Amino acid sequence: IVSIVVDVILTAKGSSTGALQIDGGPFTVSSGGNAAVSVLVNNVTSGVGDTMLVGQIPTGSAAVLLYKIGTGTMTQLVDTDAAANSVFRISAVYRRG
Repeated sequence: IVSIVVDVILTAKGSSTGALQIDGGPFTVSSGGNAAVSVLVNNVTSGVGDTMLVGQIPTGSAAVLLYKIGTGTMTQLVDTDAAANSVFRISAVYRRG
């Protein structure tokens, strides 16, 4: 069993574009299931109103993918969802691959 807790605190956003993901997990997720991830955020443009934020570590991966769900549609967070002072607090427990 692998347990991770990650705090990502941005002090500058930079010019990167595309989907947000957090790489560098210690082990990949075992075959047969994805890891559910708890996500707490501050200073992001998503996750307000009727939008919910969720995270996932796919089978065979060690990267945390972040998603938003609004009005029944789930899409991955992208660069425009984050600010130069965004904070992501993440925890997950999963079986090692």
